[in-house]
Parts: sequence; C-alpha cells; structure tokens
Amino acid sequence: MAVMQMQSVSPMLRRGRLGLLSMMLLAVVFTAGCEGVAFLAGMGGERVPAQYKIPDRPTLVMVEDPDNALGDPRLSRLIASHVGFHLEENRAVRRGVVSQSDLAELAERLDEDYRRMPIDRIGQQLGADQVIHVLIDEVDLVFEPGVYRPTAYAEVKVIDAAESRRLFPLARRMDADGGPAPGLRIQSQLSHRVSGEADTSLEAMLLQALAEQMGREIAQVFYDHQRLEGGSQLP
Repeated sequence: MAVMQMQSVSPMLRRGRLGLLSMMLLAVVFTAGCEGVAFLAGMGGERVPAQYKIPDRPTLVMVEDPDNALGDPRLSRLIASHVGFHLEENRAVRRGVVSQSDLAELAERLDEDYRRMPIDRIGQQLGADQVIHVLIDEVDLVFEPGVYRPTAYAEVKVIDAAESRRLFPLARRMDADGGPAPGLRIQSQLSHRVSGEADTSLEAMLLQALAEQMGREIAQVFYDHQRLEGGSQLP
C-alpha cells in the first residue's frame, strides 16, 4: 500500500490551529451559559524532567477509546492533536507528526482491516518511524458538593514502527495474566466550581477541557517542562 506523505506545518500555522481549538472550546462554554470560564495556571513551578526523551523521528499519535469512555470520538482526535502540537511546539519532535486527518482517512479506507492491523503497521502505512499509542482506560465526571472534578486515566506506550518493538516503557516484565507489561499510566484531572447541584449542561465543556489537558500532559512525558502550581482549574 502507498505511504501517505506527512504535511509540513509551520510553527505559526500550528499555533493558529491550537488557537482555533481554544476558540471552539470557548464557543462550547458560552453555549453552556457559563461566563468567564478560563484556565488558571500558576507560574514558577519546579522543573520536571522528561520521563522519556523521545527520538526525533517522524511520529504518529494514536488515541484509542474502545469503550467510548470519553463519550465522543472527536475527543480522542482532540487529545492526539494536542499531543502532537505540544511535541512540536517544545521541539521534542522536529521531523514531523502525522496529521490526524491522514490517520482518519487510512482508517476509513481500510475499514475492518484497519481494526485488525497492528500498531506498528499503521505507523508504517503513514510513514511514521514511531507511534505514541494512547489507550483511554477510564473517564469519570466526579461531582462533589459544589465542585466537579472530571478525571481521565490512560495508558501510554511508544512503539518503534520500523523495528516492531516497544521503546517506552520498556517491557521487561509481564503483567499478572502473563501478557505484555502495561504502558505508563497517566491521570488528568480538572476542578470546576459550581453553585448548588450538578449541572449536566456543563459536561461536554468539561470533557473537552479535560481532553485538551490530557493531550498536553501526555506530551510532557517526553520533554522537560515546568510544573504548574495549583494545577488546572475552571473557576
């Protein structure tokens, strides 16, 4: 099968695309009738080293949510887009990240064959030398009196598509069932105050904000970054 060519995107255009995603988020917020919603991030946090310095190679980001825990397949693509953006923006990957539109086109073209295709072969089909694979494990819109704490869990692996082996985390042990060791477990959580009872009209906005944060936090596994004091909150 022919290998799809990755698109070269300038830093200015990448920033523009992420800005568009943020504008889409604000549109959801205003539609939900919540005024003045914004991320609050502390400054001057400690420097956190990368857990794994990812090789600078053509990279595919795949986010799979087999149980539809996010409730919307577009959120999987949003996570993947934010992982790729932050990897390129922080120069962790300079040799290109496969566009999510190319991945979607491949999935549509191959249909059932795509679902059976190994991760490394999908990377090869799209000209990627490595694949960051994210498996959404659990999503919970936790509500406590006066506050939402939406939380998501995922497993992250890096696969060498060229040599069909795992790069990170190294699979030096088996799990309890004798299968391959699990990936790195990531937890993302937001906090959003509300007055009174739970407001289900906010849930789509909260899940979108959570997906954006998870994309950034997954990317940060692969480069040095500054920890934000106080975490991420929606006031």
